[in-house]
Amino acid sequence: MSFGYVLTLAARRCNVLRVLDYGGSFGGLFHAARAMVPDLDLNYHCKEMPEVARAGRDLTPAIVWHTDDSCLDQRYDLVMFNGSLQYIKDWKNVLRSGSHSACEYLYLTAVPIVESVPTFVAIQRHEGAVMLHQQFNKSEFFGVLEGTGLRLVREFWQEDHPHVARAPEQPSFYSCLLKRDH
Repeated sequence: MSFGYVLTLAARRCNVLRVLDYGGSFGGLFHAARAMVPDLDLNYHCKEMPEVARAGRDLTPAIVWHTDDSCLDQRYDLVMFNGSLQYIKDWKNVLRSGSHSACEYLYLTAVPIVESVPTFVAIQRHEGAVMLHQQFNKSEFFGVLEGTGLRLVREFWQEDHPHVARAPEQPSFYSCLLKRDH
């Protein structure tokens, strides 16, 4: 629901909606956008790891696939980070770059947030893989966005975050939409 809201809000004044889905997996939100607003002229970009992008090109050639952060040198009506920032070691610079790439909107979703402890790293085990991911202190997280010209428009309810063993504070999944002040 929140993606549909963000998509239609971002598309209101555009002839062509230019979107960057950073960490967009195989492009599932592209297909959701097509189903929600079938007449929307969509210029959809997805940044992913090379092996995912390679498979994505075969699955959905209508998406422009990127495998490095040079995609952040371009401008988009809507930049999205959906459950990907926490896996990026240099998340502060990537978030700042993404915010500068957003002409109008920055949509952040499935961001693990804590409020009373500093940002910390946790271990995630999934299907035999072991991954490190950040649990962001909310004040620190929004501090990174200070001075970018973006303001918080709306926060969205998100499902519960999985339990993190021995965490100093249990994170919550957080989603929000920011808009550029013109």
